[in-house]
Amino acid sequence: MRSAAERANSTIKEDIKILEKPRVLSGFRSNILGQMAGITLLLKRALSFIVKITNQFAKSLELRPPPIPKSIQNIIQLE
Repeated sequence: MRSAAERANSTIKEDIKILEKPRVLSGFRSNILGQMAGITLLLKRALSFIVKITNQFAKSLELRPPPIPKSIQNIIQLE
């Protein structure tokens, strides 16, 4: 089982591709790049959660027309 840091690093490298070929010369800039990667990862996870919940909510709200009573159906069929 991988740790959370390993999962985060692999996601940042493979999916987001921020740390694929970083061109960083100083420690200060590498800290900034790491923070940007962390923020991007958090945004990606938050937005994917929102999209997943929105899709589930939309599926649960499928509109179903109310049942029509038999007396009204008979009147409609007579016309």
